[in-house]
Amino acid sequence: MKNKNTKKISKKESIQLNYRAYKLLNQQTPHFFLSIFIHSIMSMITPYVNIYFSARIINELSTARDKSQLLKLVLITISLNAIWGLINSLLNCWKEYNNNTFWYKKNQIYTDKLLHLDYDKIAQEHTYEVLSQIKQNQNWSNWGLPRCISFFEQMIKSLTGIAGAIILTVSLFTIRVPSTCKELVFLNHPMIFIGIITIMLIATICSPICKNKANSYWAKYSEEATFGNRFFGFFGYLGRIAERSLDIRMYNQQNICLSYIKKYPSFTPGTRIAQYGKGAMGLLNALSSIITTLFTGMIYVYVCLKAWAGAFGIGSITQYISSVTALSRNIQTLLETFGDMYNNAYYLSIVFEFLDIPNDMYQGCLTTEKRS
Repeated sequence: MKNKNTKKISKKESIQLNYRAYKLLNQQTPHFFLSIFIHSIMSMITPYVNIYFSARIINELSTARDKSQLLKLVLITISLNAIWGLINSLLNCWKEYNNNTFWYKKNQIYTDKLLHLDYDKIAQEHTYEVLSQIKQNQNWSNWGLPRCISFFEQMIKSLTGIAGAIILTVSLFTIRVPSTCKELVFLNHPMIFIGIITIMLIATICSPICKNKANSYWAKYSEEATFGNRFFGFFGYLGRIAERSLDIRMYNQQNICLSYIKKYPSFTPGTRIAQYGKGAMGLLNALSSIITTLFTGMIYVYVCLKAWAGAFGIGSITQYISSVTALSRNIQTLLETFGDMYNNAYYLSIVFEFLDIPNDMYQGCLTTEKRS
């Protein structure tokens, strides 16, 4: 099948394709999205509860050491973890139940289309090629409709994580360094706050841009990867099929397989995707990690300096570093998800190319006289 990835999909087309995909999947598995939504929110709240109360416990241990207050904080932390853990387990069971049925629901979409398609269209080579490419894309890395499920979960988790991190981070910038610490009182200046936020936004935006650009190389390699999966699916399992393995051994048919493997090495060190990995794709992934690491180091310095100046206790260091890095990480994940959704739009276009194959034959009943 001709690779249509050479035709660039616009942002508007990407949004339309993803919207249509979610609408289709929601019709097939409505409870699945609801279970993912609730479970994602609850699972993302749990870490922030631990971050907040752990900071309070450490602060109490490093200052007054009031036994009653410590006991109260520990009991609250344990109780909330127990309740949240039970709820999360129940929600995860619900989500996994829907996830296990999703595979059948996903295939039902294509089966229903085939059952209602004109028979002459089913027999056409184009129909077979499009459906085959859809299956190969899914086998390769779940591109197409299955990826939409993970994107939805990532978006909900990221948005919940951003909200929780903002709540725990606000006080980092509102608590001022005491005037007694003259060497570090400059940290109270508004320009420091603006600078930190600016650097955070730059790092948070640039890192996923590099990551998304690196991931776009997978879409460029889609045609060769699809063929590689199809090729391996045929030759790679011949020896495991009972009725064929005897013939293969008797007539040395493995030599035919080996000759094709040497001729079409889709996933070996000398292939185009390997060159991407050693070149632009690898460099972009490395640059994304470098940006994130440098930003994390800067946050450590800023938080530790404010704690050293007496703005807050030792326990709050854990809270602020965890919440700020979580804020940056969740924003990056959200932007990366949007980028992956754009890359996935190409695979969705193939799905809807199949689902949009029209029926040309008359649908319905006619009298015998009118049929001719």
